[in-house]
Amino acid sequence: METVKIENKVVLITGVSSGIGRETAQLLAERGARAFGTVRDLGRADPIAKVELVLMDVTDDKSVKDGAESVLENAGKIDILINNAGYSIAGGLEETSIEEARQLFDTNFFGVLRVTQAVLPSMRRNGYGRIVNISSMLGVLPGPFRAGCMSRANMRWRVTPKHWITRLERSASAQRWLSPSILRPKSPRTKKPCEQPFQRTRSKNTG
Repeated sequence: METVKIENKVVLITGVSSGIGRETAQLLAERGARAFGTVRDLGRADPIAKVELVLMDVTDDKSVKDGAESVLENAGKIDILINNAGYSIAGGLEETSIEEARQLFDTNFFGVLRVTQAVLPSMRRNGYGRIVNISSMLGVLPGPFRAGCMSRANMRWRVTPKHWITRLERSASAQRWLSPSILRPKSPRTKKPCEQPFQRTRSKNTG
């Protein structure tokens, strides 16, 4: 297993307002990385020690482009991208509207794609890149109404998109400079609206 030295690396983490994203950004900054964390509202975001907050909505093409460019202008490169932003829905298939499903995929799948596409050119120029997609153990060990707080009948939409896109990244990473991976943590100790699996809920962590 490769060991990546974090000190002096430039790291971009999406969705750092709370939970895994916030804790990861803080830890990496403490370990010596130059950490940039994205949030959707700078005015409402709580500051994180040694972490530079960046305005970005992963569902908006221009916002992603502008956010990535601001990091590159400030740091000159992006060594590591952590695609953390995402959210989930709990409920039965018949209760999920097409629009709700479309919005979820726009964040969890196309959001990852947007940010990755914005960052890859810089990684290619520098000959180095590490991409980590935050998913969930429920992507491989699903439970009823608990696949990322989505019903199994809902096709594991919270976690499956990031599995798909990680495989796409790996298939395109014949170059030695790029190393994509996926992280499947268990449920974090944060406020989770999906504690009651049979009640239709929506849980966001989009920053």
